[in-house]
Amino acid sequence: MKFSYNWLKALYPKIPPPEKSAELLTFHAFQVEGLEKVGTDIALDLDQQVLGRRASDASGHLGIAREIAVIRGGELKTPPVAVKEDPKIRADDLLRVRVETPLVARYSARVLTGITVGPSPKWMQERLRTSGLRPINVVVDTTNYVMLETGQPLHAFDCDKLRNGENKKLTIIARQAKKGETLETLGDEGQRLTLAATDIVIADANGPIGLGGIKGGKGSEIRSETKRIVIEAANFDPATIRLTAQRLKLRTDASWRFEHGISPEMATDALDRAAELLAKHAHGRIAKGTVDAYPQKEPRRAIPFSPSRAASLMGVAVPEAVAVSILKRLGCAITKKTRGLYRVIPPFFRRDLAIEEDLIEEVARIWGLEKIPAVLPVISGGIAKKSDRRMFEDALKDRLVGLGFTESHLSSFIGERTLALFQMLPEHLYHLENPTSPETAMLMNLAIVQYIRSASENLRHFDAVRIFGIGRNFTKTPAGPVERRTLIIALAERGKDGREEFYTLKGAVDTLLEASGIADHSYDNRPEALRRHTVWAHPGRMAEIVAGENVIGVIGELSPEFTTATKSRARIALAELDIEKLLAAIETEQEFRPIGKYPSIIRDIAVVVPEDAKADDVEGVIENAGGELLADSDLFDYFQDEAMTERGEKSLAFHLVFQSPKKTLTDGEVNRLYTKITAALRERGWEVRE
Repeated sequence: MKFSYNWLKALYPKIPPPEKSAELLTFHAFQVEGLEKVGTDIALDLDQQVLGRRASDASGHLGIAREIAVIRGGELKTPPVAVKEDPKIRADDLLRVRVETPLVARYSARVLTGITVGPSPKWMQERLRTSGLRPINVVVDTTNYVMLETGQPLHAFDCDKLRNGENKKLTIIARQAKKGETLETLGDEGQRLTLAATDIVIADANGPIGLGGIKGGKGSEIRSETKRIVIEAANFDPATIRLTAQRLKLRTDASWRFEHGISPEMATDALDRAAELLAKHAHGRIAKGTVDAYPQKEPRRAIPFSPSRAASLMGVAVPEAVAVSILKRLGCAITKKTRGLYRVIPPFFRRDLAIEEDLIEEVARIWGLEKIPAVLPVISGGIAKKSDRRMFEDALKDRLVGLGFTESHLSSFIGERTLALFQMLPEHLYHLENPTSPETAMLMNLAIVQYIRSASENLRHFDAVRIFGIGRNFTKTPAGPVERRTLIIALAERGKDGREEFYTLKGAVDTLLEASGIADHSYDNRPEALRRHTVWAHPGRMAEIVAGENVIGVIGELSPEFTTATKSRARIALAELDIEKLLAAIETEQEFRPIGKYPSIIRDIAVVVPEDAKADDVEGVIENAGGELLADSDLFDYFQDEAMTERGEKSLAFHLVFQSPKKTLTDGEVNRLYTKITAALRERGWEVRE
């Protein structure tokens, strides 16, 4: 954004040369990207992105001149405004303003009659060109000039092109657009816009005459024959202006200022300045009074300021008198409350000053950031020690990676579309006050849902999915949200019926639990256990995971209903383990077991059993027959072909680990135990495949 050096000098005569001014602004306030010679003037080109944070006060020459005056010292030479009104013409006799939307904080207008539209003065044209604007005529140039001077955008309408409203008065209405309403913008490159109901329009009795805060409409623009004008100074909702400008791809100097937020208090001062200039240079007569719709005046906020707190944050003490002086030069009203504590009310044009840290930053930059000594921060304690839970979670992750799974970090937020997919009610969840999107509007209370979605989406691109992650579940309680962390594992493969994946997942869970010291665990698929997981689980293919007498998790297959709803290309097997309950189970079962001195012998065995037989029951028969020398047994394979399906059978394969704590076992001893196991299995009517 370009600023005229000569203009700044007229406002602050003590301004240093252009190069020094650029240096001062860069080190204390805004990045000056360069200096440019324009005619007899020099333009200071300020970084618009940095300047945007201070649009409320520094988007006009007065703000930049004020900034240099605060840094250097001295007073501004603010242009005096002495509006000479014509007592014979009353503005409210000619014009009525009506605001019909809360998106317009203020709408002020003045009426001028008898104007002569011609070129603006040369000095005004030079300042406009230096600032990057093209002169048009005295009315348009004056509104642009005052915007560049004060930061408040203005717009002028031809009175005789406006349509009368109530009581045969000219009526200007600030309202939201009607969906599908159109507006043709002014200028050589004018375009016909189709408006949305979220847009703000300025309208007369017949329809829109301008797009509020962005651009005027064709038909009411100033012409050479114009004699009566209405000058508008308004204040619009920043977010609405930004959304409209982005949607219509229509960015203007006015929209940039409004979308960054300016004070509604600026409107009438800018309006009076423009009216005075037009009375002088367009020979107009100013109607008496301002038509001002200002439904709710912007409140002034008080901020506490403590020099001692400033010193603690800055790392160096600024003399109290100096800090107070800086705040006063910035335009703040200051009252001393107690020793070392002040009550500060920022000026209306500094909307960026909201908390004490903002005031401290102002003191630091004006005093000089270069005066703060460069010292290394004091760091104590080194690297923070991980909690037991965190170390346990890391161990679980490492083991799952070793088993061929990939960690997936998924969001803890959810939206109504996902809730509807899983038939969950939004009133059971916590809603965010300011969500980034509708799909992240609530805190998740069932994290497994996200892993179901992720597995389903990944199956569209991969033949197999093996993922896991730590999910955060937020339960709604009268005392507030309660967080529960769970380990979630998901497995699926295209072209498979899901049974093999279920047992593969069960094997991974068994390995994980046994590696964590939870050897005594089982699977419960009683009806009361099934009912607790009907939100997602297949009613006939799930079980709760039990350690001792406590339920620590669940394993199951996604129900056919949600397999269809998520458009999954395979059956998804899932397991969820409660982290806190896992830790509690480990502490309960912790015992010292010396590492075996003698080697183990491993044999494999496959058993053909009825389709409805439980793997746990088969494993129980094996372990009872194997006795103390059977150190471990693990299900490692599940098989069922078409012939077996027709016969209602399935095959389960187990690793059998034989080991003695007292000696090395011989093959003969292991063979006798193995024969005993096979005999016990055959007694149940099951076929053993050796």
